[in-house]
Amino acid sequence: MGKDRALTGAADLQDYFEAGSKPREDWGVGIEYERVGVFTDTGRAIPYHGQRSLSALLARLVSREGWRPRYSGPHIIALENDLAAIHLEPGGQLELSGAVHRRLLDLREEVLHWASQIQSHSEPLGITWLGIGLQPFSALSDIEGLAEYGSGALRASSLRAGSRGPVPGLPGVRTKCSNDVHRSERNLHRPRRDPFRQIPGIGVWGASRHPG
Repeated sequence: MGKDRALTGAADLQDYFEAGSKPREDWGVGIEYERVGVFTDTGRAIPYHGQRSLSALLARLVSREGWRPRYSGPHIIALENDLAAIHLEPGGQLELSGAVHRRLLDLREEVLHWASQIQSHSEPLGITWLGIGLQPFSALSDIEGLAEYGSGALRASSLRAGSRGPVPGLPGVRTKCSNDVHRSERNLHRPRRDPFRQIPGIGVWGASRHPG
């Protein structure tokens, strides 16, 4: 079906999506996993700059774990390797954007490995990561402006979210499925449903690693 052809019925719409589908052997599931960073001793939001900060943590991951940095001017704003990436999000948050996996077991191992890396390099800095959708003790005015390191749009979206600095898109787990066509409603939900069954276990593991 050509891109300029008008849709005249349900069959045309189905053909449009099927034209971009992947074969079943290429299907997979990935994950985006987010945590909010605070100082362990005070619960306050961590800054981007300083000896105990997001930038210090990112620098440790680059020098000791082999992550490749991405910059905005002089500032690291993301890390990447051949399969995954780590992004900065509003409110002192880190997000893992993981690889595409064929098995949920492999996805789980990726998340646990990433969380272990972050934890091991955060502890010397006195930083803890929380699985909640806001900074618990810091007002928005106390959170270092993301515009200072090239993410002004993210800062603006936080300002619209409220005075306590909630992070747009609650930290947690979002799945991304690589199969682009679904033969039935059951197939549509299956690749999204199963990963979310893993969330309670991942959350319990994270809570056991961080003092409340």
